[in-house]
Amino acid sequence: MKITIKSTNFELTPKLRSYIQEKMDMLDKYYQGLIIARVEVEHTTTHHKQGKLNRAEVNLDTTHHGVVRVEKTAEDMEKAIDKVKDHLKRILSDLNKKEIDRHRRPKRK
Repeated sequence: MKITIKSTNFELTPKLRSYIQEKMDMLDKYYQGLIIARVEVEHTTTHHKQGKLNRAEVNLDTTHHGVVRVEKTAEDMEKAIDKVKDHLKRILSDLNKKEIDRHRRPKRK
């Protein structure tokens, strides 16, 4: 799977880049038809002192189901990335179950 990472309103550190790469690589075991993952992380505002300030968005291109998009916000960037990964894991495992069930169903005549 090809992963493209974009950061907005802050500098992307090598540590954060490798963290994102590691989390997105985990998704391959839940759904085999992943082609491209576009990840965008950003600090939504720079002048607020409270509230959810970090946003992570992932767009996955799949072979059979088109684009799967998830966006989450959190106070910590790693937490936002973890939330996105968990939600994508749930979505991809459901899509995988649908694929398996579709192949097991008897064909209509």
